[in-house]
Amino acid sequence: MKTTLSLKRQMQRFAPLYCCLISLSGCQEKSNASQEWPLATTESSPENLGWLGEAECCGEDPHAVDGAGLPDGRVALVGKSFLKPEEENTLASSPFLVVVQPARGRQNTWAEPDAISIRYAPASQGAFLQVVTMQEKLYVVGHEGSPPQAKLWVFSSASGELLTSLLLDAATAGEASAFESITPDSQGGLYLGGVQQSNVDAFEGFKSYGNVTRGQAVLVHLSASSLDSTLLPERPDDIFSFPDWVSFKSLKALSTGSVVGVTSTREEVSAVIQIAANGAEEWRYLEPGPYEITDVAIDAQEEPNFLLSGHGGDDTIDGHVTRLNAKGEPIWSRSFGNSGYNNDSDVSLLSAPRSLIYDECWGIQVDAQGRAYLACGTGIEGCDSLSGREKRDCENDPRVLWRSLCISFSPNGDELWRRTESFVEQGTRRESAAEYLLFNSEGELEVVQDHDFGIGLLSLSSVD
Repeated sequence: MKTTLSLKRQMQRFAPLYCCLISLSGCQEKSNASQEWPLATTESSPENLGWLGEAECCGEDPHAVDGAGLPDGRVALVGKSFLKPEEENTLASSPFLVVVQPARGRQNTWAEPDAISIRYAPASQGAFLQVVTMQEKLYVVGHEGSPPQAKLWVFSSASGELLTSLLLDAATAGEASAFESITPDSQGGLYLGGVQQSNVDAFEGFKSYGNVTRGQAVLVHLSASSLDSTLLPERPDDIFSFPDWVSFKSLKALSTGSVVGVTSTREEVSAVIQIAANGAEEWRYLEPGPYEITDVAIDAQEEPNFLLSGHGGDDTIDGHVTRLNAKGEPIWSRSFGNSGYNNDSDVSLLSAPRSLIYDECWGIQVDAQGRAYLACGTGIEGCDSLSGREKRDCENDPRVLWRSLCISFSPNGDELWRRTESFVEQGTRRESAAEYLLFNSEGELEVVQDHDFGIGLLSLSSVD
């Protein structure tokens, strides 16, 4: 699927070393088939309530990266597709928003026309990167135009009508900017986070498309009174710049007025920082290992804890989850991945080297019991670095087809369950990866999916 580009560069450094080690040990003909692989789906995992797929909703190769649940059970999905080359001088992305009715009791089903109640997909350059819902409105952040400019869009959640928008003014002509995160505060306002003073060459992508590599992080606040107006103000209530940090991939607000954000240094070290309402940094957590942090969730205890999702590793890419205390100090971290199959595939074919099985995790949620839920994709990124039997075994391993992986951990860091599966079209497995998940009003999980053919929504039963 779409591995983060900076992690791909990291893995390219290890592939030749791995091949050399294989050669020196004289084990080219050894197979991994006898290894024990974790079950793809454990018995304690939630039930698949339905899986919706959609290919024609919103342009070429649509890729959903985030979602938000509405009170009536519908789910808003946002992301980007590709403009056709003849429509622009260069291949560029186009934003989309769709609101869908989840599938119930229908596995691997294509979306019927009435399943999509809102569809907004302008043929213009840009991307939608995150969405939240408040007071019958959808607030969507991303970027628009060339060079990209950070923007907030506000839609009616009932009709899909674009109500108003706010563009972040560029400090210097020609600079690039983007909002890639948004979160409500405890007073009915919004925090928006992203990057400014960047350029197009630094925009590898966002979310699972990659990371912006230059610029400075920006945090914007809009008060509840600003949001109550028919039109958004020309300028946000507060704008805070953070020259030491590159962008804010994810934000979550606390009841105290502070906000925590996932960011990174200019040396591409992942971090989480807590910021006071006046823009002052309160604490920082620098990821000590070779891992990228992708999202943060708050376990709202008496003293809040923070759960971090991500992925990385020394010689592969594994999923990673970390719990921090209220001061940003680590309590525990876990790495995981390398799922096998249950009974629907020949175990003898599970013979690819573990280092080539990537497990990339993006969104994270926490329930009232403090259990963490992660949305991930798992699969073999490529077999080209191998030769001989190793290469043949790798190419024959069914995990060359990426699958959706959802996994849960207890407050103490014990793995509770995992669910790995594929969207199946007329008996054929299609590539899938979970990008984000959310709880609906019934306590069920709605999992935003990236498919090789388009977008999807997997619904999972609630967990007692």
